[in-house]
Amino acid sequence: MVLSAHDHVIAPLQGRWCPYVCTIPAVAALSYPVALLALNRSFGLVGSAHEPGEWLLGAVTVGGSLILCYGVPVVGFVIAYQLGWSADRSLSRVGRITAHLAVASPPLFTLIGVAFYIAGVTNGDYVLWAIIWIAAAILIFTRSQANEAAERESHRVLSPALRTAHGISAVIILAIFLAPHIANHLTAIWDVDVHKMVLQTLRHVYRTDTVQPLLVTLFIFQIASGLALWGVRMRVKADLFATLQTTAGIYLALYIVSHIIAVFVLGRMVMKVDTDFLFASGAPTGLLHDAWNVRLIPHYSLAVWALFIHLACGLRGALLSHGVSITTASTVAWPIIGVGAAVAATIILSMCGLHVSLWITP
Repeated sequence: MVLSAHDHVIAPLQGRWCPYVCTIPAVAALSYPVALLALNRSFGLVGSAHEPGEWLLGAVTVGGSLILCYGVPVVGFVIAYQLGWSADRSLSRVGRITAHLAVASPPLFTLIGVAFYIAGVTNGDYVLWAIIWIAAAILIFTRSQANEAAERESHRVLSPALRTAHGISAVIILAIFLAPHIANHLTAIWDVDVHKMVLQTLRHVYRTDTVQPLLVTLFIFQIASGLALWGVRMRVKADLFATLQTTAGIYLALYIVSHIIAVFVLGRMVMKVDTDFLFASGAPTGLLHDAWNVRLIPHYSLAVWALFIHLACGLRGALLSHGVSITTASTVAWPIIGVGAAVAATIILSMCGLHVSLWITP
């Protein structure tokens, strides 16, 4: 792993305050459902506003709620990055895992919600969510109070063969499915009908009896191999790009599991509906005004950005391994991450009901 001078901006966590700081992601994640409920209520305020003052108040609450919702993954990332340099090895691994899972709060909470929805259990996701993160906080303090000897640096290394297979699998998925799928989602910012037309064309490719099972198999391999690589990464120090790659990776792993269950089980088997744009955007209620659907806003938007981040970091690592300088490799990676943010914002705006064609009068 190659480190740069920019990776020492945040000092390593150590000392008696380390256990307290390590619990911050768990506490932040514990509050995530509350932030989502606040976001749903704030959209309601905007929708019911009749006066400029009421609309302004609603807009401010929407902004504040969005900060709270997206702030949970941000807090998780910051602590994960800090723990990547931590001198306290007894807390580093469990703390980093907790922080990574906090980054992945949106797909994890959605996955739990889908499972309970299929089971027909109301509010079970909120109860289980509280149990998970309270237990995580207790685990961190238990580790700190045990006065364990510092863990030795792991001598395990990332398997070159597994890493290569993971990358090849990702390229195949990207070429066959993800690139056209993301491009298709971008068309929805113009008009949903255009999106549907392109979708029907693409389905003739990736919904065939040969390609669809292949894609599902490749996605399962991506998750399994990615988790194996992630487990090794949690035992070694990490720079900024390594932390970006692992946090984006665990986010995508949970998102893929959640999405597969939502599409194949919830959509096709339970609800028996077409899993198209309307299904994804929570029709007929939509994403903004339904207390359950609102969780899909950070869930989808961060998934798209995480994909670009993970690909950018992987490409940067490949370039470094082939002798490209750190400056050049980073110069290639950052624009990809920036484009990913713009693509994610465009897609989620269309899923929230913003379409350019509606602005154009005939």
